[in-house]
Order: sequence, then structure tokens, then C-alpha cells
Amino acid sequence: MKKIISSFILLIIINMLILNVLSYASEDLNISVDVPTIARPGQTVELFFNFGDLKLKKYNFEILYDSNIFDYISVNNGTANDSEGGLGDSRTKKLTINYNQEETPIRTMKVTFKAKEELTTSNTTEFKITGKEFKDINDSEDYNEAKIDKQILVEPEYIPYDIKLTAEENILKNKEIPMKLSYSSAMGRYYEKARLIATAVVPEGATVKLLGEKLDEKEYDIIEEGWGSTQGYGIGGANVVQELNLTGIFTEAGKYDITLKLIDLAKSNETIAEKTFSFNVLDDVKPQVASETTVEPPIQENTTNEVEPTVLPKTGVNIYVPVTIILSIIAFYCVYSIKKK
Repeated sequence: MKKIISSFILLIIINMLILNVLSYASEDLNISVDVPTIARPGQTVELFFNFGDLKLKKYNFEILYDSNIFDYISVNNGTANDSEGGLGDSRTKKLTINYNQEETPIRTMKVTFKAKEELTTSNTTEFKITGKEFKDINDSEDYNEAKIDKQILVEPEYIPYDIKLTAEENILKNKEIPMKLSYSSAMGRYYEKARLIATAVVPEGATVKLLGEKLDEKEYDIIEEGWGSTQGYGIGGANVVQELNLTGIFTEAGKYDITLKLIDLAKSNETIAEKTFSFNVLDDVKPQVASETTVEPPIQENTTNEVEPTVLPKTGVNIYVPVTIILSIIAFYCVYSIKKK
């Protein structure tokens, strides 16, 4: 019995020593890797390795990464070899980094990648890191292999979807009005099950319809049925534009408020974008225009009434003047002759 107890105690002591050694090696290594949690397309991403209190003369790191999302750029401490097929598929690449400098032990390493500029979707990916062949400043190589996984999200800076609804002419009640509905985004987030729905607040006793045509050329009302498949449809990416030509019918004059909403069926009809549009509908009675009567002025004849002059105009030489002068001279001569006798 004593032998059994002694053997059991010895076994416990041996296991404790082994665990302590393993724990010590792991703790001594103490490698940390800092990676940003999110990056934009075209942005550089730095993996910063810190060896803690250790200065390493030698190490070997393998980094597996998605070559559809990242391109390798550089490493500041070590020699790198970028090769294909890290996980047996064409998109995963393996970056191997070796460092062996007896005279220049180091505590840090920085590896730089760049996210591909053409990405338009959200991509969650990992850097799978394996470190081995460590040798510290004291020439100790008694370190366990280190495995570290770092996750990162690469996605564009998305722009909210903008919804528009316009009428192409003044809206009269009970008249078919051409209308245009659109939603767009210069960089739209991807949704696999989006759908467009509408609601309306109308004057008392009034109704409104926004009529369009489906691919089967059957007419449908967006306010009653929404638009697109009842299972949803995919949207997203760069320069998203969806336009619909509609016919609006408003049955009464007054103010109508129409709310358009993009929803995500995959997330319990969560709202993607929403906007309310107000329309003032006019009565369909045409205003009366007062009739205009044109009175034409009497036609004036281009005639001149001739009036006989009561006094003849004086023209030419007046004969009475010289005769009077001659008679005056004769009379004067006669009077003079008589007095002289």
C-alpha cells in the first residue's frame, strides 16, 4: 500500500514539474500581435509583433492571409518569402519571415499589408500566425511554437441609400400622373434580401395608388404590394441606381404624405433607408377664364372736307396802289396851277 501511495505522489510531482516547464516556456515567449479591427479598401494594415522582455536573435514566422483581400508590402526585421497555397486553395497565401542576426537581437517586428482597392463588400478575414525556431539573447532555444489568430474586417465606407419620389407635372385629382421613384448610393452596403414598401397618409375619404409594371407586364400598386420579390432581392456595391416609372392616381384634393422604405427581410424587416414625401393635389375643375370682347374702332375714311373760302386770297401785284399815286400827283398839280394864276 505504501508503495502505491509513494508511486502516486511521485507521479503528481513529475506532472507538476512538466506543467511548470511548459508554462514557463510559454510565458517567457509572451508574443503579442497588434492588428486594427477594421480597414478600408486601399488602406495599409500593419501587424506589430512585440516579444515583451525578450530580445530575439532568431525566429521564423508563417503568416497565412487571403490574397483576394490583401497584398503583402514589406517587413522591417527579417527576410520574407511570399508563396501561394497556404491552406491548399488558390486565394490563401503563406508569408514566411526568417530572422537570424546574432549581433542584433530585437524585441519587435512590423509586417505591412495593403487592402485591395477594388473591394466593395464587407469581408471578415484572419491572419493565421505561427512562430517557431526562437533563439533569445542568451542563446536559449527552449521555446514552444506560438500560434496566434488575428481577425480583421475590411469594408468600404458605405454611403446611405437616398430615396426620391417626384411627379412630372402638377397633380390633379383623379388624373393619371407620371411619377418617378428611385433609390441610389455611390457606395451601397450589400443586402441579399432587400425590399421596397410604401405607406400613405391621405385626406379623409381619399385613396392613392402608385402603379407600376412587373416583368410579366402586370400592373401592381407599390402602396398595397411593395416592389420586388416577396423573398427580397440583392442590392449593393458602387454606384447603385434603381429607377421605377410609376403612375400616380390621387382621388381627392388635399395633402398626401407618402413614406417609402427600404427594408432588410433577412433582419426582421430592419430599415435600410426611409423618406417621406408630401404632395398637394389640386381639384380637377378647370378655373373659368372671363371671355374677352374686342370692340373694333370705326374705320376712318381718309377724306378731306373742302370749305369755300369767304375771302379770296391776295396774290400778285395790287393795281390800286399806283393809280392812287398818279391821281394824287395830278390833283396836286392842278391846285398848284390855280394858285399861281
